[in-house]
Amino acid sequence: MIEKRNYLIWGIILFIISFILDFPFPNASPYGETIFKSVGLPVYSNPESQEGILFVGITSFILFFVSLYLLNNSFKKYNIRIVLSLFVFGIAGSHLLIYTYQNTIATGIYAIGYEEEFSRCEFETSKDGKKLNGKCYILLANYSSKEAQFTLKFKTTDIDDPYDFNQLMNRNGPYELNLYGHEKKIIEIETAIDVTKIKEHPESGEANGMGIVLFENDRKREL
Repeated sequence: MIEKRNYLIWGIILFIISFILDFPFPNASPYGETIFKSVGLPVYSNPESQEGILFVGITSFILFFVSLYLLNNSFKKYNIRIVLSLFVFGIAGSHLLIYTYQNTIATGIYAIGYEEEFSRCEFETSKDGKKLNGKCYILLANYSSKEAQFTLKFKTTDIDDPYDFNQLMNRNGPYELNLYGHEKKIIEIETAIDVTKIKEHPESGEANGMGIVLFENDRKREL
């Protein structure tokens, strides 16, 4: 059944590497970003703003299809079935594994799911102009049967931007939160940001799909 053993071995190795690089856990970003940063490789073509070409994604994409090519040519028969099965698993397998883990053995922030598309923040300057009132609606779910207690900050870049609502919200953070077992709800975070000592700041506005960072003891997740 196996025609080229070397192709099989390298195909499996490259498939596993591509799967790990593209695995979106414990953070929302691929696990490959953590690996690239740890060895000093650039993640984005514009690392300061974390924008541009995602080198992790390109690397994972290339390795994935090279592995399928090698595996397709390593078997005498059933190669199409095997490659199609691995193709489907490569696309949907990570989400299935994460779903299973979070609903079975995960606890604390590792069991938390964040639906950013249904989350938003609203901002309005107070009448005296001294405060910027921020109110955020964050949709979180605890897939574990145990209560989760954690703190939340909003995700920011290394660039100092006085008009970045996430940076402004973090001035009064982190925010202490808790979710009961199997609880899913929109959490409201409301704060008044002192802007008297900030030269430039927005008067009002709205932000959608904010990135968040969860902390629990020495554990951290970026979602």
